[in-house]
Amino acid sequence: MNKKTDTTNKQALTYVGRVSKPDDSTALLLGLLGFSATKLWNSALWYAKEQWEATGKIPSFAEVDKFMKTSNNRWYKSLHAQSAQAVLEELWQSYKSWFALRKKGDPKAKPPGFRRKTTLSVVTLKKDSVRWDRETRTIRIGIPEAVYGHKYLHLPVQLPPEADIEPAHIQLSRLIYEKGEWQAHLVCDIPVPETRTGGHTLAIDLGMNVLSASACTDGTTALWSGGELAGTERYFEKEKSVCNDSKSRKSKTLNSKRSRQRHHFLHSLTRTIVNDAHARGVTTIVIGDLKDMRTDKKGEVKDWGDSGNQGLHKWPYSMITGMIRYKANMLGIGTKVISESYTSQDCSQCGTRRKASRVTRGRYACPTCGAIVHADVNGAINILQRYLPDVRMSWSSGCLAQPVVNRFAWRETTPRLHALPGKPRNSNRRAQVQEPGTWASFGATPASTNKPKELSC
Repeated sequence: MNKKTDTTNKQALTYVGRVSKPDDSTALLLGLLGFSATKLWNSALWYAKEQWEATGKIPSFAEVDKFMKTSNNRWYKSLHAQSAQAVLEELWQSYKSWFALRKKGDPKAKPPGFRRKTTLSVVTLKKDSVRWDRETRTIRIGIPEAVYGHKYLHLPVQLPPEADIEPAHIQLSRLIYEKGEWQAHLVCDIPVPETRTGGHTLAIDLGMNVLSASACTDGTTALWSGGELAGTERYFEKEKSVCNDSKSRKSKTLNSKRSRQRHHFLHSLTRTIVNDAHARGVTTIVIGDLKDMRTDKKGEVKDWGDSGNQGLHKWPYSMITGMIRYKANMLGIGTKVISESYTSQDCSQCGTRRKASRVTRGRYACPTCGAIVHADVNGAINILQRYLPDVRMSWSSGCLAQPVVNRFAWRETTPRLHALPGKPRNSNRRAQVQEPGTWASFGATPASTNKPKELSC
């Protein structure tokens, strides 16, 4: 009898929850699991280094796993078999990354190192060793009965309200100790709706000063400013410049805080872009691929100058593309990535290619047809017309030269505003910059600029 295959479209999503404050015995057991993972990493690394010195080769994952099993390693036995294998897989992946960097000739590449004994490593549990109870919102993880006296450990987890997880969805779970508390990362396969067709198409041109410029077949254009992200990056670069050691506690704290703020900003940005597209009836999002900007036809890295290279290579274009893709999939919107080569030089109205037509950073002036277009909007329209070559649209001069500008206050803080003449100060409003013809916040229509919507990741 043939097994019935599941043809439902699925997408992997990770839900992050906080493990409710455990009692003393549970906290001790979690600590032992994290400590065992650290000791197993160090034991496997020691064995790999011995083999390297003896044979000149790094043993594979299968060889290390076999040795740890047959030698009755204490730390291997203190973890669930799948959790122990996950630690060894992580070590092997670290070695593979080191091999790749060495092959590229990176002089700063270093092999994996030993972990401090005080470190509580990540405890990974695969599908067969973790269960989720929807009613009690508790995960049950498998542990070695011979070591701890019982087979399972039950952990209440506080997940976001929108996380409606079915037990069959969970494919992987990671227990991570951070800042005195345990977090549970649940990797789930979530069914997604079928991709809709027949609606509008939205093209997105990614940039630095303007993080995203869009053009839609409904005749609208919009800009999404990257000033907040640039300001955040400059702040942390300045703070890190006074750190004497990149491995110091202050430097690591800054890196962690910077990463959290960047992710929060990008999640808020991409979620609002996708929600806005869904409200407009968009069924396809086309994103310009910046690969051609970073490498030439021979695959060599282009030189854009010191500041240009630093800005281009640190800007999270691939992260933005990935976030838009998976958020769009959850709403049944298809995504395409196409080359955006020469889209900043071509005139979107007559097709003339002229590099000097981009007069300033935000202005494109075509000497052939006389069109005056916002430079980033010009690129977005070219991406749209490259994807739909048989569809020619007529754009109003207002949409081309003065697109909608979306600005928002994404931080949790609520700064005070200066009182306008004749009006009292309202300290409860978020800082908004409202200009004629612009939207005051992400997701707001031109008619509803007074009350900006709250954003969440």
